[in-house]
Amino acid sequence: MAKKNEVKKNIIEATKEANELKIRFIAVSKNKKTGCLSQTYSDKRTCPERCPFKKSGGCYAMSGPCRLHWDKVPKYGVKPEDLSEVIADSVHTSVVRHNVAGDIAKEGTSDINEELLEKIVKAYKENKITAYTYTHCEINEHNSSLIRKAAKSGMIINYSCENLEQVKKAKEQGCNAVVEVEEMSSPIVKKDGLLLMQCPQTYNKTCCKNCGICWQKNRQAVVAFPLHGNGKKKVKEEGFLSKQ
Repeated sequence: MAKKNEVKKNIIEATKEANELKIRFIAVSKNKKTGCLSQTYSDKRTCPERCPFKKSGGCYAMSGPCRLHWDKVPKYGVKPEDLSEVIADSVHTSVVRHNVAGDIAKEGTSDINEELLEKIVKAYKENKITAYTYTHCEINEHNSSLIRKAAKSGMIINYSCENLEQVKKAKEQGCNAVVEVEEMSSPIVKKDGLLLMQCPQTYNKTCCKNCGICWQKNRQAVVAFPLHGNGKKKVKEEGFLSKQ
């Protein structure tokens, strides 16, 4: 009986371990878009329900090399509370692109997972790292308060928006914003009191490491990302900003 109980206990523990959210940290990246910046990939369950790419099937992370890295999170990732130790034991960059794929939502919702975010922020702060990322979580005061708090500790979270109304709401709540657009007529466009700046990597082939705009605190410019990739046609039908 004791042996059966021990086996049952081990099965329960193994199941619990398998179901825990994990983050994969990559100290040295070969990603041409970001440059050599250290990166992370988070469990797919961290993606918010409201993300338009979920409905359209246009998520860039669901294909190519990014998909290969993302699929390995359960096997090679670590629990959020262990992220700090993993970073400390690596030769990392001073800026980290957090969540090349994945987000920071509570599973099955569009709310920021406060407990998860606290562990992530702590890990970067302990290692004196500036981290930046994007979220499709709901733009509301509760989420924004968590984003503002994270920024004070060096983690910059940009709201990912699909239209100017969302951008304005994010900025009114003191948060950085980026926006996906169908196309940009010029690298810099002023509209409705907003300054839209096309991501430099999308037209002059620089990389995030040599740009840095997405991890600037209290940024006035709204970084615009033209829709691209295999999912472009699909996401155009999801209410994204048209040509600017």
